[in-house]
Amino acid sequence: MGWWRRLTRAVTTPVVLEFPSDARTLPVAPPRDGRPESRRRVRRRRRAKILAVATLIVAGLVAVLVGEGGLVDLQHQRQEVRIERARLQAQAERVAALEAEVARLRDEPAARERLARERLGRVRPEEIDFLLPRTAGAP
Repeated sequence: MGWWRRLTRAVTTPVVLEFPSDARTLPVAPPRDGRPESRRRVRRRRRAKILAVATLIVAGLVAVLVGEGGLVDLQHQRQEVRIERARLQAQAERVAALEAEVARLRDEPAARERLARERLGRVRPEEIDFLLPRTAGAP
């Protein structure tokens, strides 16, 4: 076991290396004295710091929730986007229906004739057109 002692003795020997350092020492708090006034002052300062940090955190949370660009504003904008997408979808459906009607009018002569009769009040020469008086409730 002699080799083990030599090995452990070599490892456990402390080696102190000194390097130049640019680290500054931290200021040391003044020693606490036993006076109750100084302890109260320290406690008041600590409480004031905690209160200031808590106030900043609460103010930040309020600004994030309610302020311009906050969560409430984001919810309103998302609702507006949903409404506009619904309007866009309705307009796209209307455009598709109008394009289908244009294609049908272009391709079907009977559809053109029906449209001319309905909207323009046109009749064929052999037909008789009757104009009836409108009743109060009829369109």
